[in-house]
Amino acid sequence: MIINRRILKSFEEISHSLEESLREVAFDSQQQLIQDVREENEELSRLQDQLQLIRSIVEKICISIKTDNIDSYCSVPFDLLYNICKDIADPSSFEDGDLQYLVSQAIFEYIILLCYYSVTNECVQGLPAVYEAEQYYKTVSDSILKSFLYCLQNSVSTIRLLSQTVLKDVNKKKLSHQKWSLKALSVDLLEKIRPRINKFMMIRNFRFVGLPKKPIEIASLVSDIPRGIVHERLDMVTQSSKYYTIKLGQLITEFDQQPEENGMFTEVHLPNYERRLKSLQDFFGLAMSDSNLLDVIRCSAKFHKDHPLRRFTKPSILTRYWPSILLCLLYGPSSVMSLWNSRYFIQDFIKTNVVDFAKGLILNWLWAPLKQVWSTVKHDEGSAISVTSQETLNSDMDSLTRMIVSFVVDNSDSTSNSPIDPILLSTKVEHGDLTEFMEIYETQLHHPIKNIATGGLVRSLLIQLQKTKVDGSMALNGIDKMLKSQQLVFGVVALSPALVILYSSIVALKRFVKLGNVWSNEKRYREQISISLNNVERVLNYSKQGADADEEHLNQGLLVIEVSNLYKLGSFLIPRSRKKEWFRDVEELVDTNLDSGAHINVVNRIYHVYGRFLIH
Repeated sequence: MIINRRILKSFEEISHSLEESLREVAFDSQQQLIQDVREENEELSRLQDQLQLIRSIVEKICISIKTDNIDSYCSVPFDLLYNICKDIADPSSFEDGDLQYLVSQAIFEYIILLCYYSVTNECVQGLPAVYEAEQYYKTVSDSILKSFLYCLQNSVSTIRLLSQTVLKDVNKKKLSHQKWSLKALSVDLLEKIRPRINKFMMIRNFRFVGLPKKPIEIASLVSDIPRGIVHERLDMVTQSSKYYTIKLGQLITEFDQQPEENGMFTEVHLPNYERRLKSLQDFFGLAMSDSNLLDVIRCSAKFHKDHPLRRFTKPSILTRYWPSILLCLLYGPSSVMSLWNSRYFIQDFIKTNVVDFAKGLILNWLWAPLKQVWSTVKHDEGSAISVTSQETLNSDMDSLTRMIVSFVVDNSDSTSNSPIDPILLSTKVEHGDLTEFMEIYETQLHHPIKNIATGGLVRSLLIQLQKTKVDGSMALNGIDKMLKSQQLVFGVVALSPALVILYSSIVALKRFVKLGNVWSNEKRYREQISISLNNVERVLNYSKQGADADEEHLNQGLLVIEVSNLYKLGSFLIPRSRKKEWFRDVEELVDTNLDSGAHINVVNRIYHVYGRFLIH
């Protein structure tokens, strides 16, 4: 909890102070050696054993506080504390600076801090549930239907309490040897209920005397009674939440308040443990003159065992849902039999709509697109969309090369006296260089009739036709490559739904591992954090205005509750590497040594540093 870090620091301060004091005593020339004193003084030996017991309890609590679990709470053995405190004399009975005084004072400080640890944890954990119950009753009181449903849900406990009341009246009459009858009990019960009904009527309809007589007013009474019951419960919860919030704020403020800051000269010279003891006595309503640490331990144990805040929470799950459970018990067996009789139909339905759907989703939406994309990437001709094949283009190109080489070789004597290299000429043709062929073709065009008659020009025209065919094949090959690239795009588009499903599954698994829930709670956490930060700023702004002591303590208690909620929710969203910084900054919001301006600066720092994790 938010207070635990400060409690841990207080434990360490007590231990450090005790060590320093013992070191001074050990080196004091006027004191005997500690070993000799321990052997000769049984009282000091008993104090040492009790100090070790207390320190063992403190060590367990410190280990619990240091864990990463925010809600960790180590139960305090109040019976053991009571027995230890019962056997120890008050430190004021020893001389100041004496060894027994130092040890007994340390034990008292440890015990007081343990009681403070238990009380504050109970309040900080219980008050949010009370405020949640207050919101629950406000929601119920705003609706007539919800008010009727609330009365129905609580009818069992109401009937049980009514039966106990009737039995008590009957037993009381039997013990007093009075005659009783059902009619007399009914009249007595009506007389007890009448004041509450009159109260509801006075509040709801401004009717101050008597019950309604008109039918419309009687019908209004039927609807006013449930809402009146809910409003009465709401008022009780609201008053209790405010009362314990003020108590919590007062306890936290006075427990760590420094003597010079108190302003009361009668308390300036009080030792630290007595000031802290007084704050616990004020929390439990104990008079300082008539009570001691034993009474505080007893009240702390009772507060931990009974926990009065639990009486003001919203109804239990069983109370709220027993009508639904009853309906399930009444109609559940017949529904189960109907399901059993329809098991084959349900099996076929699941196979058709769930199994086959999942199978088709994996095969058709995931496996087939992946396979198609892979085939396109590795240029699988058997599965690709093709306008022409690469082999056709290659064969046409080879044929054109052979035709040109043969033609140029046959007609080389008429154009040049140098010999023709067929290999070099083939390389030129493959790269598109047809200079030799075009020179012969241009020469033949000087005497077209003659060259047509001899067949040379006809051969050149056929070569030109073959070249046109090759050019067309190359164009189609370019179109084919374009289609293949588009086919890859189509494959990726077809794969995208499967990728979305796969990504969602991975994100859901990550959330389940991190948050323990498949569905995302981050939006709800961010909304609650935003509300808590807003409430923190409002409380800090109100604290700047002049207010009485109760108002200041109420603001302090509300601040602790909101900061505790902020402390817990932020741990779900802040990265693990930044959690120590987050805990440190949030704890400064409840540091009583800082003023309101410093607290506002801390809120601004939280917005600036952690806003991208918490809000955006």
